[in-house]
Amino acid sequence: EWESQFDPAYSYHGGLLIGQQFLWNGYLAAGIEYQQFQIAHLNELRIIETIEIYDPRAYYTVDENGERQYVGDTVTVTNIRDEVERSANNYKMLHLPIHIGYRSNGKDWRYGIDFSALINLSFAYEGVFLRADGAVVEVDQNNQSDYFAEGIGASFSAALHLGRMVGDRTEIYLQPRFRLNRQSYLNEDAGLSIERNFAGLRAGLIYYLE
Repeated sequence: EWESQFDPAYSYHGGLLIGQQFLWNGYLAAGIEYQQFQIAHLNELRIIETIEIYDPRAYYTVDENGERQYVGDTVTVTNIRDEVERSANNYKMLHLPIHIGYRSNGKDWRYGIDFSALINLSFAYEGVFLRADGAVVEVDQNNQSDYFAEGIGASFSAALHLGRMVGDRTEIYLQPRFRLNRQSYLNEDAGLSIERNFAGLRAGLIYYLE
């Protein structure tokens, strides 16, 4: 029920790797990677508006001649409506990725498999947070540590690799990738646990130095 109030919006990564490919076409690489993703929080609200207006013909009386005599008075009008408040929550992270894998050395097409570990270097959150008691609070760098962990440790990723050579040393590639993270983003005092796993498609460019 807690998780149902959050709606994934987008996620993207960007980074740079440098590595060594061995004679048997295996490789080892490391670098730096930036990640940002957004989760929308959906908060159901019931809004009650009470408005007082002056109506010069609020009610009337009938005089002895049978004619209406209108009297002005203050009238209270109540409007009730339900709304869904949507707020954006941004996660920003910096990782140290370490990759090991295999790529074929075909002249035109190349295929392979990739495994990686991403060691989290920094973690930042900005948005709203739904506490275990149901209260919604604003979170930024000033109070982030009250709810979120200082870091998310290491996560692990696996991917298939499909590449196309576009020159003697340049390859463009696609990698359908799945990433598993088993450490909660929240600190132990939050009373909740969040682990985020990702599935996506990575596109990139490889330049072979030799």
